[in-house]
Amino acid sequence: MIFPVGDRRGRVVAFGARLLEGEGPKYINSADHGLFHKGQLLYGFSRARAAAADGKPLIITEGYMDVIRLVEAGFMGAVAPLGTALTEEQIQLLWKIIPKPPVRPDLLNHIPILCFDGDNAGSKAAERALERILPHLAPDQSVRFAAMPTGEDPDTLILNKGPTAMQAVLDAAQPLIDFLWQRTAGERPLNTPEDRAGFRRALETRVALIQDRSLQQDYKNMIQERLQQSFASAPRDFARNDNRAPYQKRDNSKSYQRSFMPVLKARPLPNNLQERIVLALLINHPALFTEMEGALDNLPITDATLEPIRQAVFDFMSDPDGEHENPVALRDFLEKAGLGAALSKVLSQDLYVHAGFARPDRPLSTALAGWHDIWNRHLRVLLQDDLKNASLELKNTGDSAVLERIQQLQAMLIDMDEKAEAEVMEN
Repeated sequence: MIFPVGDRRGRVVAFGARLLEGEGPKYINSADHGLFHKGQLLYGFSRARAAAADGKPLIITEGYMDVIRLVEAGFMGAVAPLGTALTEEQIQLLWKIIPKPPVRPDLLNHIPILCFDGDNAGSKAAERALERILPHLAPDQSVRFAAMPTGEDPDTLILNKGPTAMQAVLDAAQPLIDFLWQRTAGERPLNTPEDRAGFRRALETRVALIQDRSLQQDYKNMIQERLQQSFASAPRDFARNDNRAPYQKRDNSKSYQRSFMPVLKARPLPNNLQERIVLALLINHPALFTEMEGALDNLPITDATLEPIRQAVFDFMSDPDGEHENPVALRDFLEKAGLGAALSKVLSQDLYVHAGFARPDRPLSTALAGWHDIWNRHLRVLLQDDLKNASLELKNTGDSAVLERIQQLQAMLIDMDEKAEAEVMEN
């Protein structure tokens, strides 16, 4: 099925296509040219611009048919990327057409709503969109997230249940701060100090992506308030034991074992070596993606040239028809995405001197053990940073609650070391 793609004024400059049956790419577009760049245009944009000027909400969906069905149902501000993941340029394009104050007294109605499919791929697309949007947030410049019913997309929901059901989904759209909190929490348990420390650090890592300093501080303040409210009465999962550290963990849940695997007082790796190793490990061993996905989301990328690789890896893994465990297919995808130079930087021979386990010829079990070690280096550094900050806070405030947090952090570090030593003795 062929769809004409218009520029910002509605003039047809390219075509998109959706495969209905048979083998081949699910979506295909005209090649980029002087008037068309698929990452900088949106399907239905010219109509949505007129709708925004009339005060209609902007709705970002995943596919062409979603846009068509929404418009037929009266949602004139519907747009969609051109068969690719939502880009920074596309969301900024929408922000530019929103009427500016004082024209829009009701700001909420003018915040674009991201409305992805109610399946696993749609959930991952929303996560990727969140990561790409955070650095570009600014005053009066945000998005909301609408949760589609499981197994539904705007096309099927309107077809089966009508526009009223779709309107209910849009009315329940979450502000970005709520979506950030919910998705960062995920299904992780939040009963123990370790769980809460990991959750807090994950939130802080994501908020640090916001470039606008005043807005970033507002997010930090709001998150701190929510943390205090949520954990003020949370039960402790620690018991006193005078024969060991001040506190001993009782809960040996799967979540704990996966998040804090043994590490022997590892020091942080220099410069951007850690992120390069993680990316090289995943590119050479994409079968580890399921194991690494959550941590990869929260990995700080200090080298701006490497961030597109992380995003492209997620795009590759989001393709339901992709060869997800084929390293050759993944490298070809990255090359075709124009990331050859960055890929060479990641897969350099000097990196393998520090991380032989990341080499493409290493067994998957060796690569997995290397991943456990490299991620625990990162986790231990985060705990040490938290301990340092808490110690400074205690010195300035003398707050007994801070002292308790210090004891918990110390116990966590001791617990990690004891687990590591036990594993060494066992092996």
